[in-house]
Amino acid sequence: MTAELFSGGFTTDKWLPVIGSHVTWWMEKANIQFLQQSINYTMIRRPNTTQTLQKEQIASGSFLAVTRLDGLDEIIMWGCGSRVGHSTVAVWVTLNGVRDLYIMESQAGWYWPRTGIQMNQFDQWVKWANDASFNVVVLPLKAEIQAIFNETSAYEWFKTVEGMPYGFHNFAFGWIDTPTQNFPTMLNSNFLMPAIQAVYKLMPDAINSVFLLSLNKHAGTVGLTLPELEVAAGAQNMTLLQLAAVVEQEGWMYPDGYAYVCSSFVLGLYKRAGILGNLVLQATEFTPRDVYSLNIFDPSPQIPQNCKDQDPDIPYCQLIGKYRVNLGSDYASIAPYNNMDQTCPSIAPTFYRPDGC
Repeated sequence: MTAELFSGGFTTDKWLPVIGSHVTWWMEKANIQFLQQSINYTMIRRPNTTQTLQKEQIASGSFLAVTRLDGLDEIIMWGCGSRVGHSTVAVWVTLNGVRDLYIMESQAGWYWPRTGIQMNQFDQWVKWANDASFNVVVLPLKAEIQAIFNETSAYEWFKTVEGMPYGFHNFAFGWIDTPTQNFPTMLNSNFLMPAIQAVYKLMPDAINSVFLLSLNKHAGTVGLTLPELEVAAGAQNMTLLQLAAVVEQEGWMYPDGYAYVCSSFVLGLYKRAGILGNLVLQATEFTPRDVYSLNIFDPSPQIPQNCKDQDPDIPYCQLIGKYRVNLGSDYASIAPYNNMDQTCPSIAPTFYRPDGC
């Protein structure tokens, strides 16, 4: 079953069988089964997959939450207790006198025509999303929050990070908040560091990019290897796992720019759009679940009848996709607070989240 989770959808060409942009039927089956077994979440086949919303019905700041049944999204969901694996945000922008809706995101999919932090016109994005077998729900902000969303500030900040690569450098460290309470059963915390060391011998550049650059930031060092980082952590009375759990700072500059994964990019944009006030938040600590749990979203928005007809058991519109995205009771449930989501456990299958973590 493990191979079937990932076997297909490798390229951007939607016409190629198996390796094209679409998810294969066996990937769908294997990943749905994996989600049922690992996080007790069942994705239901939708009887009607017609696009429900046009761009005029989507306001700036709306969170487009995405699940692709490709194995990677499901590993993310398993690790952090999320019902989605990818995060994007809608923003209306005026360019050359023309106002249009764009989808902004940090993206690294092998099936996606572009990589890095980017924005794409809504209709183009939907086409690519359909080609990639995305399942997408649109989460509108509360009316009072949407009213203060500053489109100009959001776009100006976006331009400062546009083109920077996806945040692989801290991919793991927005998820790892604790030394021992963020690892699925099959990925025991005692196994992680020895596994990284073993893989480092085979793929040193990859391990340096995905783990060591960030661990050096956590330790206040530069260029140390994993054994050297263990010594540096010990000098600070920490284990390597405690070092991994150090809060990832949004302002850390890596060799190729700031490091934003998809969810941290969205949270970073929300901060600059002015909808989170003066709260002290590290966007780089936010997973997809952390974002859609914020009570800045409307828990019971007014949605078109066709959305209700196609997906009667969710309170928001599902834009596209063969399988229903149900975010469950976490959706729009937590008021943001200072230093949020910096010490939270995430252990399957309940993914209990204590208040104030």
